[in-house]
Amino acid sequence: MKLAAVVVIGLFAFSPAAPVRVQYGFQNVNTLEDLEETEAFSFSVISDNHGSSPIDNIEMAKMSKWVYNSKDAFVLGVGDHLQKNKDNDFITFLIRNEWWKNNFYPTIADAENDYFGSGQSDWGSGGQLLNLIGLNRRNNVQMNPNGAEYYAQMKVDDITVHYIVLHFPDNPGDIKIAFPESSKQFLINTLNHINKTENDIIIVSAHSMYGSWIDCLSPAQQHIVNRKCDLLLAGTTHYFERRTPEGLENSGPLMLSAGSVNKARWGSVNGFLQVHVMRNPLSLVVQYVNTDDSENKLQVSPYSYVKYINGGVYPLSFTNSIAGI
Repeated sequence: MKLAAVVVIGLFAFSPAAPVRVQYGFQNVNTLEDLEETEAFSFSVISDNHGSSPIDNIEMAKMSKWVYNSKDAFVLGVGDHLQKNKDNDFITFLIRNEWWKNNFYPTIADAENDYFGSGQSDWGSGGQLLNLIGLNRRNNVQMNPNGAEYYAQMKVDDITVHYIVLHFPDNPGDIKIAFPESSKQFLINTLNHINKTENDIIIVSAHSMYGSWIDCLSPAQQHIVNRKCDLLLAGTTHYFERRTPEGLENSGPLMLSAGSVNKARWGSVNGFLQVHVMRNPLSLVVQYVNTDDSENKLQVSPYSYVKYINGGVYPLSFTNSIAGI
């Protein structure tokens, strides 16, 4: 795979790291199968499929097949999973496929508001999707009373993934309305109540207006997020990229705009995130899997990163077990 050019948006950029020796035998990892034999478990993240499903779309079909083949524990969604005035086979798929109905954790965004409500600005109306798949009745989920945000805990063996989902649609255009203080407080209150141990992973998702949401927090709120979280997800741009605030090039959470399974833009490839959870030390190997390819295969930087829980973030190449571009 050809390496993508460095992308700079505002204060954010892909940030090459000084080579760092990783703490696994990645020199022996030459294929995806090698990586999967080393992992504790895996899960995936999809975004911006706009109503398309594995029933009607080839990229979604490949994604679903690769999720199944990898025996992923669950799938996280970053929003815009529906589209008004379209068949929206994705709803049919979610209802009929028992595994997806029970193991998909979507983020509500403007497209869901538009589909279920009076328009993209109908804040929170897209939360009906959560009720439709029964997420509000799952024992591992605590709903925010607004009906569009929630906190889920997915326990796999002795590792717990904490997933905090916020509602930050593209519209209304006023960020104070689209991403209100009540949502930020839900995030901070939830983080403060998590007793993070060496076996806990914390992920936060908000679709967002510009492909990033942490810069909309106050400095005090950002400090809590950067200190405690491991993976931050955003959508809306249909473009995969890592976003790196100045001073956090190799520390803090891994921040990713999750791209799009089937509607990529601006030269990005269609794809989704597959996250391989590793032990000793606990870490995340995050791969942006190209759904334009004919098979799921090992990715390289800048489509591959390792995030050490309570530690650093580094671009990852498997060919020489060195983290760095």
